[in-house]
Amino acid sequence: MYISPINIIKGLHGVIEANREQIDAVMKHYRSSDTLHVFDGLRKTLPMSAYPSLELEPSSASIEWTHTSAQTGEYQIECYLTVKNSNEEYAAEYISEVTRVILKILNYPDNMCFKIPNEYYGSDDPSNPEKYPVWLQFGNVSSVNYRNTIDGALTVAMFTWSGRVLEYFDYKGDGPHRIDWKKDILPT
Repeated sequence: MYISPINIIKGLHGVIEANREQIDAVMKHYRSSDTLHVFDGLRKTLPMSAYPSLELEPSSASIEWTHTSAQTGEYQIECYLTVKNSNEEYAAEYISEVTRVILKILNYPDNMCFKIPNEYYGSDDPSNPEKYPVWLQFGNVSSVNYRNTIDGALTVAMFTWSGRVLEYFDYKGDGPHRIDWKKDILPT
């Protein structure tokens, strides 16, 4: 099963929104009118009124089987936090502090796993139509890069969020997981 990266982005967006108060408190310390605008995907252009902005863009997905009835997927989301530099004296401090609070939220243990919106697994058997939500089980950010625009009007913090999903499937057949290891494999 392949998880749609846009649904993972929606889950991340939900984590950010649930913690908006913390982010806005840091922003208001520097500029009383600022509030974070979060976008699912990159935009060609943003009006100056949309800054500070956080754009979440799918980057990669890799899926592998862990055993006959489960697979794991690793998903990466590129995150671009962009702020206006209206006060050069505090520009570096402002982007650093806003980035710090966002990473603190994303790397907080309670936020490192979440239910992925619009994603379910369950039985393919029509007589058992139960579906269960898919959970992201581990997500984090490990490094950040900062850049300025040539004219210094904007500063961007770029970081990659990585998350792992373990998906289970109904097993049809009598494959290896049905072996009684004590009886069939271990010598007596």
